[in-house]
Amino acid sequence: MKKKVGVLRIFTGGMGGGKTHAALSDANDRKHKLREKVLVIQPGVSVRAGIDGEGETKARSSVAAESNIVPYDNPFEALRLAKDKVNLVTIVDSHMFVSGPIAAVVYGLLNDGRDVNLDCLEFDYGGEIFPVLQALIHSGTSILYHYRQCDCQKPGEEPIGRYNQLIVNTPFKRKRELLELLRAKSEPDPKLIYLVENGTVDPKTGLILPAYFGSTNVTGDVAKDLNTDDVVSDKVSYVTRCRECFVRPKNLSVYLK
Repeated sequence: MKKKVGVLRIFTGGMGGGKTHAALSDANDRKHKLREKVLVIQPGVSVRAGIDGEGETKARSSVAAESNIVPYDNPFEALRLAKDKVNLVTIVDSHMFVSGPIAAVVYGLLNDGRDVNLDCLEFDYGGEIFPVLQALIHSGTSILYHYRQCDCQKPGEEPIGRYNQLIVNTPFKRKRELLELLRAKSEPDPKLIYLVENGTVDPKTGLILPAYFGSTNVTGDVAKDLNTDDVVSDKVSYVTRCRECFVRPKNLSVYLK
């Protein structure tokens, strides 16, 4: 008899598009309506203050499900948790796991006959597709896209906001003012100064965009880098953009080698 292989469904798109809502709703339907055993996991680094509760994962729409926290760099705990006759494993914020291990976990679950729902952002803030998505897209995968509207669209149009524009939140807003503040520190950080000097500016808002260098993010973590809570209230904000409005940050990977 041929071994049953699980079904992989990927819920992807931009931030706030409803990926987690759809993935958790499906998990809850299978648990409560079909009486199947469901496991929901998420990486510890994605637990959101004020949204997720103790032992539960919650979408912005308030749809929630019981969940388990798994280390972002060692998700193999999910295989052990799924051993007890689990029918469906829903992985929330899968793009925040280390891509190789989480892809291996997904294939392990599928080969063991478990269905998998994968909640994953489509692109990182540099406009590159997340590696875990690259590793798992294949002809037999069902991909469900969830986008928000870009601010260039009219109400009622089909959402096309695929990208998340990452913008540094500072009260000074302009690159010159931020550089003055960085250079005035008692121990100026030359790397951070370089990144801001070579960063880009969003033509729509005039706000500073972080330089892009793979998974590392310095200027986007400007609140921590400046270490002055009274200067920077929130680290960054994400704005939904379509392909035409998205401003691709400069890639400064060469500088960091």
